[in-house]
Amino acid sequence: MEAGQYTAAIERFSEILRRKPLNIGALSSRGRALNDLGAHAPAYVDLTRAIQLAEQTPSFAPRELAHLYHRRAYANEGLQRFEQALADADKALSLDENYVAAWTTRGVYLAHFERWHEAEDAYQRSLALDPTFLGARSNLVHTAIKLRDYALANRMCDEWATLAEQSEQDVFAGALATDSIAARMPIDPQPVRFYLNCASAKGRVGNTAEQERYWGYAASTSVRRPEDYNTRAEARSLLGELEGALRDYQAALRLQPTNTDALRGEGDMYQRLGKYDLAEQSYSAAIQVNGTDSAAYAERSSVRAQLDNLTGAAEDAQAAVSLPDPSAFAWEINGYLKARNQDLEGALQDYSKALEKDPDATRVRAARARIYERLGRSTEAQSDRRQIAGKAASVAPDHGTPVLPPLAIPPQATEEAQAGALKNLLAGSVLLLLFAAAWFGCQARYASAEKRGRSLQLAIGCVALLIMTLELLDFTAVQFGTGRSATNRNSLLSAPSRIEVLLGGPAELDRMSRAEVLEMRRWALAPYIGRLIRNYVPSEEVFGQIEDGAPWWGLHGIYFYGPGERSIEGPAEESRLLLNPLLLVGVIESAAFVTKLTPEDGETFYPAPVSLVFEGGDRARVSYRLGGYVKHMNKAASSTVGRTLTVVAYNARDFGYRYLAFDRAHLSRVTVPKPDEPIALLQFIHRGGSCGYPGGCNNMSPYQATLDILVESFPAQLEVKLWRSEPQSAAQPADLTVSLDLDL
Repeated sequence: MEAGQYTAAIERFSEILRRKPLNIGALSSRGRALNDLGAHAPAYVDLTRAIQLAEQTPSFAPRELAHLYHRRAYANEGLQRFEQALADADKALSLDENYVAAWTTRGVYLAHFERWHEAEDAYQRSLALDPTFLGARSNLVHTAIKLRDYALANRMCDEWATLAEQSEQDVFAGALATDSIAARMPIDPQPVRFYLNCASAKGRVGNTAEQERYWGYAASTSVRRPEDYNTRAEARSLLGELEGALRDYQAALRLQPTNTDALRGEGDMYQRLGKYDLAEQSYSAAIQVNGTDSAAYAERSSVRAQLDNLTGAAEDAQAAVSLPDPSAFAWEINGYLKARNQDLEGALQDYSKALEKDPDATRVRAARARIYERLGRSTEAQSDRRQIAGKAASVAPDHGTPVLPPLAIPPQATEEAQAGALKNLLAGSVLLLLFAAAWFGCQARYASAEKRGRSLQLAIGCVALLIMTLELLDFTAVQFGTGRSATNRNSLLSAPSRIEVLLGGPAELDRMSRAEVLEMRRWALAPYIGRLIRNYVPSEEVFGQIEDGAPWWGLHGIYFYGPGERSIEGPAEESRLLLNPLLLVGVIESAAFVTKLTPEDGETFYPAPVSLVFEGGDRARVSYRLGGYVKHMNKAASSTVGRTLTVVAYNARDFGYRYLAFDRAHLSRVTVPKPDEPIALLQFIHRGGSCGYPGGCNNMSPYQATLDILVESFPAQLEVKLWRSEPQSAAQPADLTVSLDLDL
């Protein structure tokens, strides 16, 4: 499917959701399409909503719910959240233990953590249910190679031919005899990776003829998906068909422009073709898509070294090894650059670290042998050379010196910022000239009119003209992000009738970028564009200090472990408000707690919003259920502590409401510090130290004691009045009124 077709499908499902926001099928299908397009953050939002709705629907089949969890696992994988992805795969299997694909997916995530024996078991479970499932077989071949069980790897490849002969759906056996693989219809839609893994297995036992034949199979297989184009490109590069490999990577990018594997592969081919400037562009594009992609930094470091940009190469190489779990390539490029600078001891250390990651990297071992010789350590040099000679042929492609991406802002982003600043400067200069012209024009006309006795009328006209000029200046500056109102131009539409807003549950935000978090926020708002909001641009004053890649205070940290190393455990506590942007006013716990309790699956131990309704006009109503929260607090702390809650209104601030007041006439069983007194809203998100985690966490600040409330008993109710500008008093009509119902 082309990228445009994915976009059309997404729009089709979005249209359904605009009419029926609670449609589980549309949420699931849009989530799947977004996943396929590489938009994993909004896919995660859709699939999480679908799961929440399905779990609230008693008639929803467990097997179908398992599919939803399985799809969300892919979204988590795309967001590089492999622990959560593994948890979703496990949840899918708890709902359907015969879910073949979920066993394979579980193996993939276990392999990511290098838990190879557990991964092998997962793939074996999948194959026990369906021996023809090629994805599981392919991954088992790869895992067996990692475990150096070459006999198992080759047996998996040889068994496939026998299984294919027995299947009427496949003509693989005939293809083996005639080498006419291109025309075959595979049982599984992803045979290319299987062929490459089998080529590797054959190479490990020295069977080069079979190895090359499998390369040929992979290179000639018809493909449709981006990942399969990437794999076929790898096969073609192994056969030396560099132009064909380049075309395959570019075909993958036409389907999925943000596919980092394809961007890096394109760079590899340009590098091997000697087109280093184009290679650098491809790697830079991969880095912009994923700033934590160490392989892209390492590869860009390599090509910059080819372009004699040794400073840039060194920065990229250092960035590569500074990222979590740097690859062998990352250490290799660092060793290469240190060797060029005659830092032989440093190069030796980095090459040794590369070999710890990949003991079969013969190119690195050869480089280390040369360093040993230069240092006069001939015994170690001979040992490395003997190991190289004793190894079977490796199927790993030799792309030259490897590369990885830097942690600094990519050059293109800096250039964009400079261009934006220049644009703002020019816009401001033009508008100031307009203001000056209007002012001096009015002065001249006033002097002339005074002589004719018409000065009053002209003075009024000039004042009006100057006000309009100032407003135009401010409005235009806002468009460039510099005006006095630039902090917020979001506004709510007056609901013509009752509109119910779908609320999402807490979600993991750890290590996500600010852009990804805010993209999830935008997707939560998408169904209400044109119904409740005109447009949406996140407020810089509220969200501008969210730090990329930082951890977040976790709900489990707040309610069980308190500040410290475990404070980030559980879904992000801020996600309760961040991912429910129309929840303009909400309530949360007033403090973090250290307890001897442990979280239980399905337990709601925090104040949970259960409904949000815009009732028409300028009123909204939020309902909270606090039964689980009160029960938890009675066990963990005390009932008195549990009755103290904090009002959170940074969502209101994001939509331009800067003041609130608690309406004394509509307080029921609730005590507030300052009823009927306007309170300035100061809340925003930043990286602070309250969580006690090294380096701090993203969380809300500052603490405003005037927003603490005490719930005397249940049910309780309070009414919050919101204003965009500072009111003269709380008696002034509110721009929006939010009622909060608190019950058990």
